[in-house]
Amino acid sequence: GDAYNNMGNMYSYLTHIKLAERSYRHASLCDPKRADYMVNVAGMQAQSDLAGAVKTYKKALKIQPKFPEAYNNMANFLRDLGDLKQAAKAYKHALKLMPSQPDILTNLLSTEMYLCDWRNKDKRLKKLISVTEKQLSRGETPALTPFYAGTFGIGPELLLKISAATSKGILKRVEATPIPRMAVPKKISVLKIAFVSSDLTNHIVGHGIATLLSNFRELKHAVRTVAVSLRSDNSIAAMKTRTLANKFIDASAIPSPEVARQLNKLQVHAILELNGHTKNGRPEICAMRPGLFCSIFHGFAGTMGAPFVQGLIADSVVVPPELSDFYSESLLYMPETFFLAEDYSHSSENANAVLSAKTWSEAQMQRSRVGLSQTAPVAACFNSLYKIDSSIFSVWSGILREHHQTTLWLQELPAEAKPRLYAEAKLRNLSSDRLHFSPLFPRQHHLVPKSTADIFLDSPLYNAHTSAADALQSGVPLVTLPGRTMASRVAASISMFSGNRNGIVRNLEDYRILAELILRKSSVESLRKGRWGELSQNGCQGNQMCEWRARVASAAGLRSGSEAQGVGIFQRKQWATHFLALLRNAVDEAVFSHSGSLSSNVVATAV
Repeated sequence: GDAYNNMGNMYSYLTHIKLAERSYRHASLCDPKRADYMVNVAGMQAQSDLAGAVKTYKKALKIQPKFPEAYNNMANFLRDLGDLKQAAKAYKHALKLMPSQPDILTNLLSTEMYLCDWRNKDKRLKKLISVTEKQLSRGETPALTPFYAGTFGIGPELLLKISAATSKGILKRVEATPIPRMAVPKKISVLKIAFVSSDLTNHIVGHGIATLLSNFRELKHAVRTVAVSLRSDNSIAAMKTRTLANKFIDASAIPSPEVARQLNKLQVHAILELNGHTKNGRPEICAMRPGLFCSIFHGFAGTMGAPFVQGLIADSVVVPPELSDFYSESLLYMPETFFLAEDYSHSSENANAVLSAKTWSEAQMQRSRVGLSQTAPVAACFNSLYKIDSSIFSVWSGILREHHQTTLWLQELPAEAKPRLYAEAKLRNLSSDRLHFSPLFPRQHHLVPKSTADIFLDSPLYNAHTSAADALQSGVPLVTLPGRTMASRVAASISMFSGNRNGIVRNLEDYRILAELILRKSSVESLRKGRWGELSQNGCQGNQMCEWRARVASAAGLRSGSEAQGVGIFQRKQWATHFLALLRNAVDEAVFSHSGSLSSNVVATAV
């Protein structure tokens, strides 16, 4: 059995998954009572059959019930299958056996956040921070990933240390695979940019990059683009990217060193890393330094803490100068928001070309379709539910208690969180019918129904990103409370540069006051009095809902959706021009200063 098991380990190291699984199965047949052999089988089996792997783990645990790694791994696969409740149960079994294991603590806490189970969050997070700090003091790569650290609300000081240690581990992995350094050109006439991401697919990031590439077409004299897709599909976004990029590399089956060599051969000047420290990313490509310059952009809201990443696309709101010490990169400031908003107006999925309901009767019809009251005020948050925490839910509950007819509209992301949110509502003296859940809307039709909400309530712990931009494009006023991390300031950035600056508040009390003001101004009783407003100067002629939004926005000190569409974030061609100028300036300074880095921590584009 041991010989077959060792052979399986060798095949696994060489990524020969089928051969490894076959060897492990032979080992298990030789000694059916060895749970570790069976666990190895499950690990390989999971590459093609998650459900089958879970069954194999259960067999192993019957043989050896006190096997924490088996519980943890099984829970990971249950989570991938979408069974969050059973995953949480398995993580708890693992944690009982290994109470201070950081990866188990991280996995359980993140699963409970997705389930909106906040009952043990403070206790688990305190323990996880303590364990993580010990790992960092020993020079280890922490089990707590930078992404999860951000979703847990960990401050920027520790977040930078976690990112730096994670990047140090990446550098160690690529030390043995050096590639030739790109020669510094005498002059860069046309800037060559590579976008590297696992999300150039039917994903928010993929659709955003397709929009940017489309606008780059008018700047073709100044830029050439390479799109490196780490995963592939046949979505509209993927097909657009293949068509619009000057060079498309399907890297889904290409090892990272080979991808780096291809980029080096193409003489790419700037590599834009879109995944950062998130799942399915391959930051080791940038770590091999195939180009002259590397920057974080769009898909990861945070610092890499890495010497191989020189820049971070940002703005003065999402990363203000007073927080710049918590970022290892030079901050490349856009003159408007750093956020790349999708352009629906020219989409071939043209249902979203209409950004909002245009009449009150249409809004009533849209609300009925999703099971909402046609007349009661609606406060919405379309964020994934892991972004919500106990403190903001308490504020929302207070708003609902003050406004007895108002409904809180959430998305089932995931549906398994609903029982816990109903329980949390009950603890705050609210009946379950005050919460309304909708499944994830089809991308082609999501804007119009969402536009019928009276207000978008942002989550301070981890902000709305694309959802915030969508809300403001559709004319829905947004209230947000920025924190100290990049991910907790994105909605403030989008708001500041789209006319919603007064929707940015300083504390939870101001958050509540502003939300209640907007709900009062949006009340159906006022609407029934026929006070649609006389704001034709805002471009709302003949559009009752637009006029109504404009009146509400004006009363609350905000700018209406029709005005917002004409500024900053929603002027995509202007945004693309500014972005290219910023990147060009950063590359020129890093390359031609002969230092390989930028001379200052903040670089602003010249416009």
